[in-house]
Amino acid sequence: MSLSPSSSHHSSFASKPRQEFDLPQEIIDRILDCLTQNAQSDREARQGLFSCLTVSRAFTRRARENLLLDITISDQRWNGEIVLELFKKEPHLVSRLRSFQIQVDELPHYSDLFHNVCHNGVSVTHLAISYGQSQSRGIFSLLLMQRLNRCLSISTPAIYASLTSLKLTRTFYIPIHSFIVPFSRLERLELVRCAFTDSEPAPSVGQVPKDAPSFYQTLESLCIVNEMNLIFRHIYNHWPSESLKYSKLKSLQWSFASQADISKLGHQLVSAPLLENIELTHCSSDSDGQNLDVADSVNIARVPALKTLTLNMITTAHHHNLANMADIKILVSPHLTTTSLQILNINIATYYQHSDLSDFFHGGRSGWKDLDESLADPDLYPNLELVVVEVRLMKIGGGWNSSDHVGMDQFSADRHFTKVFERAREGGRNVTVRMAAKQC
Repeated sequence: MSLSPSSSHHSSFASKPRQEFDLPQEIIDRILDCLTQNAQSDREARQGLFSCLTVSRAFTRRARENLLLDITISDQRWNGEIVLELFKKEPHLVSRLRSFQIQVDELPHYSDLFHNVCHNGVSVTHLAISYGQSQSRGIFSLLLMQRLNRCLSISTPAIYASLTSLKLTRTFYIPIHSFIVPFSRLERLELVRCAFTDSEPAPSVGQVPKDAPSFYQTLESLCIVNEMNLIFRHIYNHWPSESLKYSKLKSLQWSFASQADISKLGHQLVSAPLLENIELTHCSSDSDGQNLDVADSVNIARVPALKTLTLNMITTAHHHNLANMADIKILVSPHLTTTSLQILNINIATYYQHSDLSDFFHGGRSGWKDLDESLADPDLYPNLELVVVEVRLMKIGGGWNSSDHVGMDQFSADRHFTKVFERAREGGRNVTVRMAAKQC
């Protein structure tokens, strides 16, 4: 039977079953993994994976898995419930999970999900928990508490063995023993306004080893922000200080507002022979009950490998004087001996008051007037290469207007670091100093 032209045209374009790729599934999985790993950004990776969902059934499973490598749970209750149901139906997704973050005000609805991830997330390398304003005992603290209870036979969560990065924000009542003992691979630890306790039931016999906690041997980066109950105070109560040596720590960030927050920093410096980068942030407000003398607690000369030091000095209330902040003293004699420091960054953010700035630069409290002499001393700073000072001036009572005048010449590097320049020329040293100010 002959076909009409219309029939012939229709048959040549008839839909055919979608052809699957003639490739082993392992190769397809590897292609999708490389797409995830080699993308320029997370957004680019997700866009590519979403496109792969519709390419072929052979692509769908791995594309979905890689889209769910990193999960963030927010305050919407349905968010956590959907993820929990998904993990129950497809348990392999939990085992491939790479990072898990919870950002909520309270955590009553996510207990099952959290336990699922902790006990089955054998590949989770990053865990972040951020609470809002609630100060109740959260499920992370409760999970750790269960490990302390001798009457419960609870297996060690799988996440303890895989975790390399941990960030806790506003997490309270954390039992110190079960927090620091189990982590065997932790490389980065960040604690933001957390509170620890050692008043919980005593650990089982043999649960607290005589040697230092394992993270002292694995930690490479440590960030402490305004702890309300210092973790290290509890550590020193149970472990001899001579055993607390960081084997790999290279980066330390320490933010503080009171003498109690800074008091244990000196111990961290002494115990970190490989420490290269230190960033200290002093946020001073009108609630400070005392003037802080950092030089009593910090001696950067104790760090033999130190290369870069950043000092951030911030006044958060206009009636708190910058001139009373003594952070600069850690850089000057007699508080300092020879240091390996190469790069020094000083960042100052303060409400603009001419008299306060004058007292800071020329008074005896801050230590600034001795900074030029100390930095110019080749015996104190034989390796110094770069000094950068940035001053941010905030207006009291609102924004700046055309009638406000700030003499920017008072922030000149030539004016504040005369001896550094002179001795650098005399000794043939290559030291660069930059100083700038801006109105914010």
